[in-house]
Amino acid sequence: MAQTPQQRRANNTFAKAEERKRGKPQGEVQRKEKPTKAPISKTWVCECLPLLSISFSLFFSSVSPFRCGVVGLGKG
Repeated sequence: MAQTPQQRRANNTFAKAEERKRGKPQGEVQRKEKPTKAPISKTWVCECLPLLSISFSLFFSSVSPFRCGVVGLGKG
């Protein structure tokens, strides 16, 4: 299968970069580091965090009377 012009340019660019690194010690070779991405997008955090906090507060406010013994379940 033949290369497309875009693939050929990318291969030539990669080959030039590798040629420049050849013969140099490993510590001397400069590597391009890509910025790390967050595992979850900001949109999900901004939308889901308030919903989770509201749902947890509603859940614990409904459970707390049972834990504290406020509701008389068989006591007496």
